[in-house]
Amino acid sequence: MIMGEFCLVPLDDKISVLENSIGVLEDIHDALQVKRDTINCLICDLADLDGKTHRLMMQIQLMVLSLKKELPPDTPTTPTVPPAPWNVHIMAEGSRVLTSNEAV
Repeated sequence: MIMGEFCLVPLDDKISVLENSIGVLEDIHDALQVKRDTINCLICDLADLDGKTHRLMMQIQLMVLSLKKELPPDTPTTPTVPPAPWNVHIMAEGSRVLTSNEAV
């Protein structure tokens, strides 16, 4: 068959092809609608997560401000705090190693 040449199709075949095409297109439409509904739900979930994250960040900022108010006025906020109790033994071991290395 040459391109652009007309071909007669029996009416029954044409109706069958059209019905099949309509069915396929309706299935695609339904699948896209399900995807769209899923996307809309995800958008709502993301907005909810964004709101919760924002509230958490605000609570953290308020906690930091509250803790800063507990400091005496001239207290530096640099990392000059004493080591945490669970790190003291590590530092003590490190100093012993330094002392033994210096002795060698």
